[in-house]
Amino acid sequence: MSPNAELAALPDALRLRLAAGEHDQVAAALEADGDHARAALVREQIWDFAGAYAAWRRAGDPLRALKAALEANAPALIDDAVASFAAIDDRTRLREAAALLSSRRRHHDAAMLLARCDDAPGAQADALLRAGDRTGAARVLADAGDPLAALRALGELADTAASAPGHALAARLCWDLGDAEAAARHAQVAWRHGAATPEVRALLARALATLGHDLAAEIVLPQRARDGDAVPGRFRVTGMHPGGLGGAAYLGIDRTDLREVEIHLLLADLPDSSAAERGVLDALSRFARVARAAAAIGHPAIRPVLELREADGLVVLARAQGPSLRSLIRPPGMDDMRSRARALVAFLIEGLAAAHERGLVHGWMLPSQIVCDALSDRSARITSPASPRRTPGASRRSSR
Repeated sequence: MSPNAELAALPDALRLRLAAGEHDQVAAALEADGDHARAALVREQIWDFAGAYAAWRRAGDPLRALKAALEANAPALIDDAVASFAAIDDRTRLREAAALLSSRRRHHDAAMLLARCDDAPGAQADALLRAGDRTGAARVLADAGDPLAALRALGELADTAASAPGHALAARLCWDLGDAEAAARHAQVAWRHGAATPEVRALLARALATLGHDLAAEIVLPQRARDGDAVPGRFRVTGMHPGGLGGAAYLGIDRTDLREVEIHLLLADLPDSSAAERGVLDALSRFARVARAAAAIGHPAIRPVLELREADGLVVLARAQGPSLRSLIRPPGMDDMRSRARALVAFLIEGLAAAHERGLVHGWMLPSQIVCDALSDRSARITSPASPRRTPGASRRSSR
């Protein structure tokens, strides 16, 4: 049963209290009655993940407790959640927990759980190494979320065509470990020997850009575009953008009309977009539907989407100019500009009303997401939908 269905089964009196915003009180009442699972679901709706973690532990659900601890991002809770699996011998649950930890880059903890399974990756890798398949052993370790051990398994690679697949894998591993120079070097060898897959080209472009070789990166990017990769050759990258929707973001120029743009690569944190989890792809699909619907509204308070490629996680927006509302309301604030403040808020409300008439709700409105054009008093612009890399609960709909 889904979380929404479980909460829908609550008595009418409790559901009315939830609708009134009394989540803390309802959760406490459920815990007093011993209904810890639904108490945890209620606490998750208000992002009280520490409270949800305690409730899931009392409910005897260690996997959901681990998810709550990771959402809380509290090291003590995560360590406690991982330790709770010491008494669990179910390999399926151990692998599920390990996969969850790996997705959050808790690779050491994931390895500890996987080591308790008979088919632990280390044993597979050792067997492949004994058979002389270093690349195969490294792939097993990489898939298990241990890039450092995978690199060690690869060892020194020759500059030959036979070693090209190993160099391609090494490029991904070095990028995951934050070594852009090594990632570029391995990707170049793989490219030179005919292993220039879309992943290798993507890694090479990112690594070159990170190292400041913008011209070399631009040579790679148009070639990626012809193969249908994320960044089309229509846009020329000019720099990094500090406030992306998620993943990586760049400033650029639209070569067709010389307009300044923002290029958001939502899947940039993944070494290969084909490796995206089903939940991430579903979230991207929802994001794309809402972004297209918002762009169709045409209200000047809502920044238009210039290009959207759902499968690639690519969003191109017109570049936002001017300060964010967050910077304007910091002390001393807008006490001396009250007429402008009223104009900004009124203009923003007009845009929200236009969206609400279409059934669209942003669900995560923050001052940092509203950009105010310094040239106009009627210029508050909603700059981004809620990030598709998260999948908020029902109480926080991810829409524009």
